Amino acid sequence: MEEAKSKRVKIVYANDDNESPLPEELARLVGADEKLIPAVESIAFGKFNRDGREIYMMTNTDNQSYAGKLTVQKGKRYIELDPQTGKIADEQKIADHTIPIRLDALQARLFVLN
Repeated sequence: MEEAKSKRVKIVYANDDNESPLPEELARLVGADEKLIPAVESIAFGKFNRDGREIYMMTNTDNQSYAGKLTVQKGKRYIELDPQTGKIADEQKIADHTIPIRLDALQARLFVLN
C-alpha cells in the first residue's frame, strides 16, 4: 500500500469486509479531481498517465448522443483522438479547466493533455 501511495494512488480502506460504501460515499472518499458534467452512467471513463501526460478515455455506451464537459485540474492544451477513425484533431486550448465532450452513440474518444 505504501508503494501505491507513493505513486499517488488513492486508497480506500474499510475495517469490516461486510460493509460496502454507497456510491456517493465512495466518490467522496476517492475525491476525483475530474468531473463529467452532466454525469451519466452511460459514459465509461478512464484516466491514465503516460510520458508525463494525462490521457482520458471516454466511451458512450448508450444509444443516444452525449454532450457535456469534463473538468480537469491540469493542462493548458489537449488533443482529441478518435480510435475508430484514427483522426487526430488539432490541439485545443483548455478554457476554465473544461474540455467540451461530444460523443455519438457507442463512440469512444481519447483526450491527451499537454
